[in-house]
Amino acid sequence: MNLKEILDSIPFSDLYRIAFLRNNVIGSLLQNVEGSYGLSRPELTIIVALGNQPGITAKDIARLSQQPKNTLSRAVELLLRKDVLYKIQDSNDRRRYTLYLTKYGEKSYQQILPLFQTAEKKMLSALNKKEVQQLRGILIKMCDHIIEEE
Repeated sequence: MNLKEILDSIPFSDLYRIAFLRNNVIGSLLQNVEGSYGLSRPELTIIVALGNQPGITAKDIARLSQQPKNTLSRAVELLLRKDVLYKIQDSNDRRRYTLYLTKYGEKSYQQILPLFQTAEKKMLSALNKKEVQQLRGILIKMCDHIIEEE
């Protein structure tokens, strides 16, 4: 059986297709970045999240990535030691820290960003502009629905 036949035969094929895309596009990209930059997935997740949204917390990153908080906490500590990020304690809640990339961390993010952009462009190359816009609208709607259910 070829992959298309396998995907077509699965009773929850839409969900499985999303997982298939994630595994084939992001999975291989993450392995490449991990090997080339010496970063673990949790470390990479944190760098990408902070590159896009400076000043969020590890809890925010855990909710976004669905990675365990303790795994991300260890990665935060490693990135602090590597001088990739720094944290600022919240003046109202001393247990809460907001995270930011250092100059070195920002440089790392700028090196990694084009790899993700290229992977996204390659994935979307099967679609025309109108289909890309439709897909983005659908993905936003689906993500918003999940967020509203939290």
